[in-house]
Amino acid sequence: MPGRTAFYSTAATAGSLLVPAGYGYARVYYGPGSNSQPASLFATNVTTFNAATSAAYPVDPAQSPVFTGGMRSGGWLGRDSTGTICWALPADPAYTTYAGLLTLPELTTLGTSAALTAQQTTTPMPPTSGSNHASGCPTVTGGTSKTVTPRRTVSWRGNSADRSPVWARFGRNPGRRSWQ
Repeated sequence: MPGRTAFYSTAATAGSLLVPAGYGYARVYYGPGSNSQPASLFATNVTTFNAATSAAYPVDPAQSPVFTGGMRSGGWLGRDSTGTICWALPADPAYTTYAGLLTLPELTTLGTSAALTAQQTTTPMPPTSGSNHASGCPTVTGGTSKTVTPRRTVSWRGNSADRSPVWARFGRNPGRRSWQ
């Protein structure tokens, strides 16, 4: 499926992610179109609270199907008109309780930095309309913040065989021998 990814990291360089463990990162996948909404997000080591999952989708968990073990998709993932990406993480896989709300300004220039902010809350504000926060991200107050830097934005074209996991995850350009 065509689209694009953005990879943000707390590491000094994309190559630093290989050693040692403990760096935080967020990977956002967007669907087709230049101004598309995020289709999924995976973030790890970016919060101080425990969440049942590190993934978020532009779905109201109350409206998503129930998977094996009672797990649901959710998180109300969206990007508002200011370019802020926001999502909620659950305390349990069924989204019956919440762990926190996160925000991240979307960056498109490599080497710039922004604060990924995480607020621990059991009652994150749901979207004002629809099943995602495209209508506006809630304000995060307090919480913790980690500085992240976009390491690579990749546009997907062609079939799934073109998607090298290393390239997608760590920003390696398959046409070059160096990390970007």
